[in-house]
Amino acid sequence: MKRYEIESGSISYKSVLSGNVMGTTISGTGTETLFFKDWGAVEVKEEKVSETTTTAILGRKNTDVSKTHTMYKLDNGKSYSVDFKRKEIHQMNDMAMEMTKIFQKDADAGKVGKELFESMGGKLIGTEMFLGYECEIRDLMGIKQWLYKGVLLKSEGTLMGITTIKEAVSAKFD
Repeated sequence: MKRYEIESGSISYKSVLSGNVMGTTISGTGTETLFFKDWGAVEVKEEKVSETTTTAILGRKNTDVSKTHTMYKLDNGKSYSVDFKRKEIHQMNDMAMEMTKIFQKDADAGKVGKELFESMGGKLIGTEMFLGYECEIRDLMGIKQWLYKGVLLKSEGTLMGITTIKEAVSAKFD
């Protein structure tokens, strides 16, 4: 099933999150590497994230640091996730791809996703060059995404007081 308008590619991302929610300060950084082929029908993604949460209640301060290392593989509708910390692998059917296959057998998943995005009130707000690629900028509920031929290169938004920014630092497409 075609998910992107590009046959294959690899992207490296960095991410930053920060915010304050009810006396709790959250900050974090992460890296992600994405490889895909067959127009996105096969995709592997590896994420490494570190988050620090500091809570101050009645003059007492508690700080918690969590680190995660996960890997995901999407293979024509089958989804696999690896949690390196727990040493677990989970397999499931990707619901979005399964529903698209059932209701629109020869559908372009990227086109279906765009239609869903618009039905939820999402808007195309412009275009901009990012890493040398002309991206569509989409906005849904205050979260902006920079997409190059359906592939995410950047996103930023604030949800419940937490600001998250994810940016590609390198991208190569074939």
